[in-house]
Amino acid sequence: MNPLELIGVIEECATITIQIKGNFSYYPSVRIQNRKFYYDLYELKEKYGGFINEYGTLTTWIWNIEMIKKYLPLIIPHLEGKTKEKAEIVLKASNCCHGRGKAQDKEQLKELHTQIKKLQAPRIRKSDFPFWE
Repeated sequence: MNPLELIGVIEECATITIQIKGNFSYYPSVRIQNRKFYYDLYELKEKYGGFINEYGTLTTWIWNIEMIKKYLPLIIPHLEGKTKEKAEIVLKASNCCHGRGKAQDKEQLKELHTQIKKLQAPRIRKSDFPFWE
């Protein structure tokens, strides 16, 4: 098992973010969607862990906190640009999450969530184009 093979997967297919769930519960998230079938997500899941979510024809490989803590430190030095910055933020966030049913450092997670949101690509909305109305 060579986690460096994950570098291309992360660079090409990953969504790296901090999500908010329920009543302001934060959790770091690494999700890989393979739309072009370059990678066998089922094989990667068997090798590294996490779980697979299928919705219609879309398959998503979702990393758990343990995977984030184990593999991101090995991968981050090889990433570039915004992907590297987001991975570093998510790794910090994973250290603020202590497991299900245990307290989170919500102030730190809120700050990290704000930092990562600034790195996310802006969405194009209909309101940005008045001729669509």
